[in-house]
Amino acid sequence: MGIKTAGALKALQYIKETTYGIVPAGQLLYGGKLQGLDAINNYDLTAYGSDGSRTTSIVTYGKRESGFKAELGIYRDSGAYSWTDLLELTLGEPSGIRGDIESFSTLVEASPDQYYLYRGCKVNSLSLAGTGVGAPVMASLDALSMICDEPKATKAELMTNIDASIPALNPVTHNTYPICSLSGGITIPAMSYNITISNNLVQKEGIVNGKALKAGSLMYPGDLLGIQLEYTVPSTSLMWDRLKMSETSDFSVTQAIGGYNVIFGGCWMPGSDLPSRSQTDYDETLTVNASNMTWVMI
Repeated sequence: MGIKTAGALKALQYIKETTYGIVPAGQLLYGGKLQGLDAINNYDLTAYGSDGSRTTSIVTYGKRESGFKAELGIYRDSGAYSWTDLLELTLGEPSGIRGDIESFSTLVEASPDQYYLYRGCKVNSLSLAGTGVGAPVMASLDALSMICDEPKATKAELMTNIDASIPALNPVTHNTYPICSLSGGITIPAMSYNITISNNLVQKEGIVNGKALKAGSLMYPGDLLGIQLEYTVPSTSLMWDRLKMSETSDFSVTQAIGGYNVIFGGCWMPGSDLPSRSQTDYDETLTVNASNMTWVMI
């Protein structure tokens, strides 16, 4: 086994499940180019002290919680691949936010001899970030799973599914300003942005094949406490401060991302992000919360 080097981590691959926690037959789907992966593997550990001693005599392993956090490069639609599949995994169909969300199995190849399989995955949160104009848009995916199987040296030891087809890697970039519906349409001159959707997943414990799992029975989304948009804009006037302080609400923001118009509805400004003043030029953060979102191909 050699030391892991740059380039060993391969693309995120996944397949939607028909039964929670069971890998179905079929070809894997391409999720995006992995730039980083943090694994979650927590136990509800309890240590009991020895009689008449400060040492530990018994350790019990309780409910196991698993999942992962991934940094992904995303690309324009190509073949069976669409970056909006990440939105569907997070929110369901683009017609609205309602009901449960789909579970999926995820395969990660950390190197030619290290494979990980997460089953019963659901998206806890998704962020889309454009760090500058013309810069690639990166996705941050936080997923919880029913279980992560013990890693194996070959993929065949975990599943027999066919690998995903690699799409044309044409990056999604930040090349269009968002528009809010106030006053007939106001351009938001966003130099950078971050869009975050949080599902606040609820895990129901259960026992699967003799293992106590935090999400062993099922997992479902809790309250969607607002979709948050953060735009960094040049501070050039009092307009945004006035809108924040006048309790502006019930408007929409439309942002073109990767060949789709993403429309955020039921928006309001929390008003808690007035800019810091200084003796030099400064930017300000414009925060918008939305109650729903849809997306349509341009």
